[in-house]
Amino acid sequence: MAQAAQAVHEQLHVRGPRDIAPFTGGRGTMLFLKWEDGELWIAGIRDVDPRKWKDKYPSPRFATPGGMQKDWTPDGGDIETCIEAAIQEGLEEAGVRNIRAADVYPLTTVVKGVPGRDFRNDTETGTRMNAMYHIFVHWGPVELNETDDVDAKEPMWFRVRDVFSPANEWYFLHVALVVGSLKIFGEHIESYLKGELTGRAAQFFERVLRANDAKASTKAAFEVHEYRKMLLDGLRSINPVLLIEGIMAANPQPNRRRPGSSQSAETFWNGFQFFPPPVVE
Repeated sequence: MAQAAQAVHEQLHVRGPRDIAPFTGGRGTMLFLKWEDGELWIAGIRDVDPRKWKDKYPSPRFATPGGMQKDWTPDGGDIETCIEAAIQEGLEEAGVRNIRAADVYPLTTVVKGVPGRDFRNDTETGTRMNAMYHIFVHWGPVELNETDDVDAKEPMWFRVRDVFSPANEWYFLHVALVVGSLKIFGEHIESYLKGELTGRAAQFFERVLRANDAKASTKAAFEVHEYRKMLLDGLRSINPVLLIEGIMAANPQPNRRRPGSSQSAETFWNGFQFFPPPVVE
């Protein structure tokens, strides 16, 4: 699979007081996106937690950086907000440093049924629960670094088209999260272009769509126009059910524990509910 160079070979020490059982079903998820070589790229980490791949996949797969909201200290205290969790998980799993809340865009909240978890000891219960994935977007190149996180390894950049390929190396759940999130991302870009976004949202998409670059010269304006067209054409073309169907068809699995293996693509996709994101000050 074609992909960019792997993370910088510097292992960051990130383990500490935050490595405790979570106290909430809320998850902060970070989509690190960039445009490079005429294509959209996304950062992924190899999630080696055996609960994610044992009896489901032959080996650990890639996922978006993210995790459950935690307490800040071993002694307890305030639960992290979803944006705090997303930023911390971006640091701990992908080694992305110096990201502020103002740098990321609250995109959507996804509700999906997942294996139940006992939050007192961070173990699965054998039941089902609804998980809430609060998804945030960071736009632009960032340096990825290997960390000493126990479950996340090999942070690297992927072409989005490779993540959507039937030969992808990603967890099925995370492919669906990326598919749905990018579809919504495109819709938000459309809203910006119609003048329907203000404040923080408008400022974010000004950066994404290179509004300042377009003002530099006539030549720059045409370059930005072509860039916007390529980006939007790609996002508009996303068909979640067809993409999921193609991945299912290319990866038949007799083991029904694999997510989606006993369902049609449409049924699996309909299990994801997309809602507006939490309000972030």
